[in-house]
Amino acid sequence: MKWWKLAAEQYADAQFLVGAMYALGKGVLKDYVRAHMWGTIAATNGNKLGTVLRDFVAEGMTPADISAAQKLARECVRKKYKGC
Repeated sequence: MKWWKLAAEQYADAQFLVGAMYALGKGVLKDYVRAHMWGTIAATNGNKLGTVLRDFVAEGMTPADISAAQKLARECVRKKYKGC
């Protein structure tokens, strides 16, 4: 995950993969809020699967979870993806 997060600072495909890892619990604890956040970021940066990921995890989330994910995505973009 460490290397994928570093790559996610520059590449939309890596952003999608980080989100997918959170969605599936691969190498990290399953976290739909973070998966949604990374899916949104990846989609915004041109990764077509980012939208699919975001919509998939949203089905199992509450409106409060989605709001939290959107807030995290805005903060992450503001920080230029560092430390997300």
